[in-house]
Amino acid sequence: MPGHLPERLAEAGIDPADIDTVVLTHVHGDHIGWSVTPAGVPVFGNARYVVQHAEIAALEAAGSGLVAYLIEPLRRTGQLHEVTGRTALFGAGPAGRYGGQVTVLPTPGHTPGHQSVLVAHDRRQLVVTGDLLVHAVQLVNPDVGYRYEDDQEVARRSRRALLAEAGEHSAVLATAHLKQPFVAAHRP
Repeated sequence: MPGHLPERLAEAGIDPADIDTVVLTHVHGDHIGWSVTPAGVPVFGNARYVVQHAEIAALEAAGSGLVAYLIEPLRRTGQLHEVTGRTALFGAGPAGRYGGQVTVLPTPGHTPGHQSVLVAHDRRQLVVTGDLLVHAVQLVNPDVGYRYEDDQEVARRSRRALLAEAGEHSAVLATAHLKQPFVAAHRP
């Protein structure tokens, strides 16, 4: 996929070997870039790659080529970290590893194992939404579907639930496909 992640990490002084966790919101081509090289070598050699079990099971059941391209290389190196449901990755206690918490939240619908990422510190929250939100209208009407959702009704329920929870905490949403990469969640 086109992009500038390696250059941006280098500019920030971050060595790919220093990355210890990569969360894949879902396994679509525009969300797995820089995970593995075309030769099947993980780009972040010391990282665990967190993916919902339901996502992997659906890919395997469909016979997706992404299993051979992404999942198998990560399994071979022992870097695939399958989770099921809401899972704390860092900071199980109030302070957490970095003074906060990082949790993956199941938000299925776009894909069977789509997940979002909640980053919480003190009373502040950031939610990385992946493809849960693909159009700004979904912020005000989460029932608006998207043509490329595997299950539009499940996606609607996921959007409603996440937006309600995010709104209760005045979270900031980090979006992948909206015009603004960060938007404030509002109470419904």
